Amino acid sequence: MKTNKRHPWPFIKVCGIQTEEEGLLALSCGANTIGLLVGLTHKATDEISVDLAARICARAHTAFPAARVAMVTHWLDPQHVKTIALTLGVDAIQIHDDMTPADVALLRRAVPDVELFKAVHIGAAGTSQTSDVLAYARAYAPFVDGFLTDSKSIDPDGRLRIGGTGKRHDPLVGQALVQAFPDKPVILAGGINHTNAIQAIRAIQPAGIDANSGLENPDGSKSADKITGFAIAGRTCPVLAPRRRAAYFPAAYPTKGGLAL
Repeated sequence: MKTNKRHPWPFIKVCGIQTEEEGLLALSCGANTIGLLVGLTHKATDEISVDLAARICARAHTAFPAARVAMVTHWLDPQHVKTIALTLGVDAIQIHDDMTPADVALLRRAVPDVELFKAVHIGAAGTSQTSDVLAYARAYAPFVDGFLTDSKSIDPDGRLRIGGTGKRHDPLVGQALVQAFPDKPVILAGGINHTNAIQAIRAIQPAGIDANSGLENPDGSKSADKITGFAIAGRTCPVLAPRRRAAYFPAAYPTKGGLAL
């Protein structure tokens, strides 16, 4: 899917941004993508309003024109998602719940210049069947620009949590997803932080990394030091094999502070 804007790769995303200042902090510390949680229906702690998301997006684009701002949502109505995404002015939509493949196809046609990433939720080691995960991803592959692996878990109160768990998922399933879709970037999320990102990248070889709670201070605000370490690790992501990279990504371009010039 071609866009009018050159998005930076590898994909280095700090998710769960809650203020304008936090978005600028993440980008100034080397991330090239920030995630805004809008329209959540599962348990989460970092959801923000559409109005606040619009302000964060505008401020980020003004200060860092090459940055990617992603809307992360559980909403399932493609028309509604389109309307809110265009209102916000985001560069990417992360479909974090089970919008049907047919509706994702509708969304793809509705927002041709916005990147679409489909979250693929994976359980802890031994709890997710690789064949089921791959079959799920194949249904969406024709309509999305990439996948994001994230963790799912059941909280003590019995509620399902998809993303934002702070827990790692089965790395073998993540590896299988990367190998099954060599022409689609797979972004690794779920329990990734500044201390384990390098190890996870070496094991799974994703095209980027994404973290939320693992980059927070005890009070829930984002940590500049943790983001900086995370971003340094993210630059080691292989993106895609050289023989396929030219077909999917723009020609190589210089970067500064993790962002394309």
